[in-house]
Amino acid sequence: MKVVHFRSSSRARRNRWIETPKLETLERRQFLSATQINYADFSSTAGLNTTGYGSAATTSGTSLVLTDGAANESRGVLFNQAVPIDSFTDYFAYHATDAQVGAGSGFSIVMDGASSNGTPNGNSVVVNFTFNNTASTYSIVQNGAASSTTLASNGTVDLHDGGTWYTALTYDGSQLSVSLRNYSITGDEQAYDRFSVPIDLASALGGNQAIAGFSATTGSNDTANQSLDKWTFSGSDVLTITSAPATASANNVVAGTSTTMSVGAVDTANNPMTYDWSVSSIPNGAAMPTFSLNNSSSAASPTIKFHKDGTYQLAVTVSDGDGNSATQNVDVVVQQVATSLRITPHSAVVHRGKHQQYAVMVLDQFGHALRSQPDVSWSIIHGTGSIHSDGLFTAGQKKGHYIVQVTVDDLTGTVSGAIG
Repeated sequence: MKVVHFRSSSRARRNRWIETPKLETLERRQFLSATQINYADFSSTAGLNTTGYGSAATTSGTSLVLTDGAANESRGVLFNQAVPIDSFTDYFAYHATDAQVGAGSGFSIVMDGASSNGTPNGNSVVVNFTFNNTASTYSIVQNGAASSTTLASNGTVDLHDGGTWYTALTYDGSQLSVSLRNYSITGDEQAYDRFSVPIDLASALGGNQAIAGFSATTGSNDTANQSLDKWTFSGSDVLTITSAPATASANNVVAGTSTTMSVGAVDTANNPMTYDWSVSSIPNGAAMPTFSLNNSSSAASPTIKFHKDGTYQLAVTVSDGDGNSATQNVDVVVQQVATSLRITPHSAVVHRGKHQQYAVMVLDQFGHALRSQPDVSWSIIHGTGSIHSDGLFTAGQKKGHYIVQVTVDDLTGTVSGAIG
């Protein structure tokens, strides 16, 4: 990802010193409740996805290499899981050495918008840190287009001075603030750069999650060794249902007496989650469905048992024990399925040449009559006599037993009688 550069205006310079807390204060804030990214160093790069490196090494000692002293480099590093952006502190230590630069080098904090399942959604916000041999500049870029925010440094900050710059990017829900400090410069307010800009990250990124990372470039005639020494990201603890409750059947239609429900959720602090299923509406005359598991950490995929066909309105609330919860509703339609036959009369004695009317009721999986009765086929499979398509039996002239059979699709039932 190329770093985008902007020329700072006089208005931007005048508005440059928007007062924000010093870096030490930002580090001590307690409004964030979960750490999603934590690299005290980069002796391990597990969890990072890189681009633009080719066969080049991604680390040097315990530092993460961004550029390694060649011109025209463009590299990126992204954490492999989405992080919450409602409020956060993105803290890192950066240094650049052996820099021979004009105006084409620098690094960027990258935030790519992520959908609820953690995949990129095409939106981005980038904070650019550009250095050259005169002064450093900063800019905010949304979706590849520059915003009106381009800021110059205070004139003494040199991001490629070889020292380590400790940077805190914080967001409180409306203001994005940046503080930088080089601790090798002591007793010096000029060692700081700090700025704050208003931005609605959720709108800019299309949601409350992002894929966080960095990119770095060198210009066509520029070289620099740019590295990260540490990186932590602490964001608000957010619980998100990533997949809506669904049954094992397509379109949440159940053809049976039970089905397995399933819901997916992610807690950004990796807290254990509890799944609480409830029923908000049932068909008239139906008994309340029952769940095999409920209100526990193992109830993400319970089996639910029904007692009548119709539409059921269910809900699942996922909570993490830290006061965070998310609720998702789902409608489940239980269809009637022809399951058994009830033939009447069960037994009969019919005189020779006389008649007996038979009837059949097709029952569903709950033992209830189908509201729409299907056509049936009648037949005599033993004994004498005949039976009409409407179930009217006519006894033969020979005494003995007979068996009547009725068939509906793949269901078959029989009753017996006697000819007297």
